[in-house]
Amino acid sequence: MKTEGSNKPQVQEHREEQSREPSFPSEERSAALFFTGERKSNDDHQEQQIRELAYKLYEEGGRIDGHDVEHWLEAESIIRRMKKSAA
Repeated sequence: MKTEGSNKPQVQEHREEQSREPSFPSEERSAALFFTGERKSNDDHQEQQIRELAYKLYEEGGRIDGHDVEHWLEAESIIRRMKKSAA
């Protein structure tokens, strides 16, 4: 964009939102971040497994739309049973 009386374009600043972490004393904060990160990673991995299995169920069901929730819940149930039997 140009402003009146100036040939230089204006530069817009983009600011990334800062994440808000809970405040803990230093040792507790380190432990909390470690365990939170580990749990998030496991949750992300499990969600990815569910997503992939739900899509496979969708494909096996003939790619018929409108059954996404059913496929998701079935995939979630299968993944949970697999994890439970492995423990």
